[in-house]
Amino acid sequence: MTQDLILAIDEGTSSARAIAYDETWTPVASAARRLVTDHPQPGWAEQDPEAILTAVVEVVAEVLGTIGGWSRVAAVGLANQGETVVAWDRVSGAALGPAVLWTCRRSQEIVDRIEAAGHGPEIRRRTGLPLDP
Repeated sequence: MTQDLILAIDEGTSSARAIAYDETWTPVASAARRLVTDHPQPGWAEQDPEAILTAVVEVVAEVLGTIGGWSRVAAVGLANQGETVVAWDRVSGAALGPAVLWTCRRSQEIVDRIEAAGHGPEIRRRTGLPLDP
């Protein structure tokens, strides 16, 4: 007999995690991998995008391997580093540089210029987000 499970994937700043829950929200399998953040300059924060992807694939594979053929994933939820940015080559699929984390301050001077030009309120109106590097 198979049971339907919900798979939650959390790709966060410090780790990638996957948890399978049963219909009563009881965890039945989980896996996690630590992620390393680099700070190449003061105020900068970045990660290896391939390491992020590998960690997510590994935790999902581990959880699916644990639940085996006795369960079916009926739904998947994903949470990620919402403002982290990675540029990918559209042909090769390779990352073009590091993942610039949401905590990174490298673009502070650009944000200051946008704010000084008075564009902050319009950006917030259009995006729902305040100006932030």
